[in-house]
Amino acid sequence: MPRVLVVDNEGPVRDMLALMLRTSGYNVSLARSGFEAIEIATAVAPELVMLDVNMPGFDGWATLEHLRATLPDTRVLMMSGADYEVRALASGAVGFLDKPYRTSDVLRAVARAIGDDPGAPSRRAA
Repeated sequence: MPRVLVVDNEGPVRDMLALMLRTSGYNVSLARSGFEAIEIATAVAPELVMLDVNMPGFDGWATLEHLRATLPDTRVLMMSGADYEVRALASGAVGFLDKPYRTSDVLRAVARAIGDDPGAPSRRAA
């Protein structure tokens, strides 16, 4: 069962994503901040980190940079309501997910990011 860490400072968003993923068979951990994400990622070694861009304090960009440096094999899927796809991919993320989320888009993006969907034509789940 693939391990996925969901990082978002908004509780309802974290809970919604966790429910989608758990229902689909993923082992899900949750973090409220970039600092907490780094701590949990180091402890559980997830295959994928779903990382919100806009968080107070240690934002998604700083968290991504730290994860790339310390856990280079961990894949990161960036998430935002703003169009940061180009920057996310250039910064080392394996994909980008637009808010608001649709279940089918989330599950497709996660499968693609962890390599369960090799035939997918695009990295973007829009």
